[in-house]
Amino acid sequence: TRTTVRYGADVRTVRATPAHAMVEMHDGAALQASLVVVADGTGTAVPGIRRTRRDYGQVAVIAKVVTRAPHANVAYERFTDSGPMALLPEGDRYGLVWTMAPEAARRALELPDETFVAELARHFGTRRDDFVAVSGRRSFPLALEYAQPAAANRCVWNQPPVGLALF
Repeated sequence: TRTTVRYGADVRTVRATPAHAMVEMHDGAALQASLVVVADGTGTAVPGIRRTRRDYGQVAVIAKVVTRAPHANVAYERFTDSGPMALLPEGDRYGLVWTMAPEAARRALELPDETFVAELARHFGTRRDDFVAVSGRRSFPLALEYAQPAAANRCVWNQPPVGLALF
């Protein structure tokens, strides 16, 4: 059995018969397989699988954060009124995940870097207060998404997004 995985697959539709599954891509390509695993994270409809999404009304602001002292592979998590914050060791800096309301996230993304770093220090507290720089700020809406059933008609829907697997 041969398995093909397509990362960044831009799936238009998935159709299934008792004999095979057919995937049509937005670029016009058509792929046929015995089993298709759709893990694209974009909401591709899969026949026979009902997806449910519950929006949490929160946004995760992520960024890379540089500190004066090395992180020594120590992670931090803090729970605030707006949601959890986490600093995760990532190379020679931290990966930041900061949960907040959508409007607060929009404002945080618009702040100059120095102001964002000061706000981060103010919200994070004293356990780690040596933030010196930030880069790569982005945001993502937070939601719970699941499928019922997870498999039907030669197709499987999977989260988190990784691509498209054809068997």
